Parts: sequence; structure tokens; C-alpha cells
Amino acid sequence: MAGDGLGNKPKSGLDSLSMGDSPAVDEAVQAPSLPTAKAVQWNRELMLNFQKALDENPAADLMSLVPASYCRAHEKVQYRELSYAAQINLRTVKELHDGLKNEPEIDLLSAFPKNYARRIRMATAVSSSKPPAIKEDIQKPNQGPSEFRTRLDIADTARIIFRLSEEAKALLAQYPGIPSNSNNAEYLLASSLKQLIWNSPKIWESPVRGVVVRGNDGIVVKVITQENEDYTEYTSLQ
Repeated sequence: MAGDGLGNKPKSGLDSLSMGDSPAVDEAVQAPSLPTAKAVQWNRELMLNFQKALDENPAADLMSLVPASYCRAHEKVQYRELSYAAQINLRTVKELHDGLKNEPEIDLLSAFPKNYARRIRMATAVSSSKPPAIKEDIQKPNQGPSEFRTRLDIADTARIIFRLSEEAKALLAQYPGIPSNSNNAEYLLASSLKQLIWNSPKIWESPVRGVVVRGNDGIVVKVITQENEDYTEYTSLQ
């Protein structure tokens, strides 16, 4: 190949590959930065892995070499550029795609989020330039969605801080979650918690502070904003 189409002379490895039918590169578009302090290290390691794979097999599938952590960071960059409604759609499609990869014969309709229609209606109503008339005591469109649980969309992982009771484990087991990453327990836990919280009736809610839902007759779930670091606080539930 005489050149790479960008005015650069070909080198070895990546630079010497023929682009074939690959899409044209827009030089005016500046790539966004990954939202992690390890971005530079990740990029260097990824390029080294690409170079090694291409030296061994010039026809290597480079996408298969991209680690899951890199893909998740890339997704966060995507979400930052989208409206709230678009974020819901993108996340839904990704969850369905991940479920399909883990189970190719999955019934996609059964895996589709049951609360999708409600959430997308709320999101599009909020972003609409001509929202429907609302009462004064209801969250106004320019203030964002009044449903606190929609904030769960930005949470990709979850972890257990203190040991769960057997009753809590049994309740959580009823919501196995979407297998978006069967090798990552934190992702499965987050998916399970989201299903539990969305499918449980609300006891109390503040669009700013948090929400309390009833898991069953003996367990309530309290969701609070990240600013509150007192994970053992429970007096307001008594």
C-alpha cells in the first residue's frame, strides 16, 4: 500500500495494513478522552496487543482483543453525549445484545425491560419542547424526571458492603438479572438490584434525596444518593 490515505507513509504492523473497504476517516473529528486516569496506559497496552496480534496474523479480529473494561469506559463517553431518552435506548439495546451473546436463542421479548415504555415516556416528556400541562406540585420538565429510580441507569456495577441476611439473599435471588457479563459478579448484582427496585412498590420517594421500596413483608430497600456515605444508616426506616 503506497500510503494510508491520510498523507502518511506506511510503516509496519498497523500502519502498513490496507484499509480496503473501511470507512473514511474524518480528520476534523477529535476523539474524546476516556473517563479514567488509566486511559493512557490502556491505550498503550491495547496498541501493543494489536501490534503483536497483527504480527502473528495480519487478518486478526482486533475487536476481540479489546478488553471489557475498555468497552465500558467507551460506553460512558457515549452516554455523556446523549440525551436522557437516548441513554435509555442505548443501554437497553446493549443489554439485549449482551443477553443475545450469552444465550443466542434467547427470547428477546422476555428479556426486554418491563419498565421500558414508562421510562422512555417520562424521558421524552422531559426533553420535549412543548411538555404537557402539569400541576404545580409535580416535578417540572426542566428539572428532570421526578422518578428517582431512573438514576439507577447510570450505575453499571454494585458491590456488597456488609454481609446480607439469608432473607435478603433469598429476595435478591428472585431477580437473576440480565447476563450482560456472566464473568463479572458486580454487573450481575447491579442488574439484579435494578430489577428488584423497579418491581417493588414505593413506600416513600424524594426526586432529590432517594426512594424506599418494599421488597416483601419483611424487607424494605432504601436507595440514597452517593453523597451520603453512611451505609449503615437505617433510623429513618423505623
